[in-house]
Amino acid sequence: MNNLYRRVILVSIILSQLLFLFFAVFDQENRLNDGELITIEILPVDPRSLMQGDYVVLRYDISFIDGINQITAGSKINIIVIPDAKDIYRFSRVAQNDEKLQANEVLISGEIKGDQIFYGIESYFVEENTGLEIERTAKHALVRVHKDGKAKLIKLIEPQ
Repeated sequence: MNNLYRRVILVSIILSQLLFLFFAVFDQENRLNDGELITIEILPVDPRSLMQGDYVVLRYDISFIDGINQITAGSKINIIVIPDAKDIYRFSRVAQNDEKLQANEVLISGEIKGDQIFYGIESYFVEENTGLEIERTAKHALVRVHKDGKAKLIKLIEPQ
């Protein structure tokens, strides 16, 4: 009886951990699917990885902001982007705490690493042997940004 009781407890613990992981991932994906779609300019680099295949490392024009190196590396930062005449979102300003956004403004959260801001959307896996072509042609990224500032890379876009 004691052995059966232990097995039931062990299975219960494993199932609850799996359920927790499932709901955490589901919640994150669901929140990002409700976010606003924006287009931002990219500055791609094409690395290769034997283990992961081809992928493009992306840097965005909003990754490089004047004066950012004066803020401590590892610090979290929220920036506000606004669309230009071609509907490409550009850096407007660093967001202040609890700042109210205007209708055309979008808040994006990142982390400062050296002289850049990383948003968690800097890697994009591609079909094998296509990284160099994507590096040459892709100029923008379609990104979904949730109202809390978290971003999800949807796809890369070639200029039209």
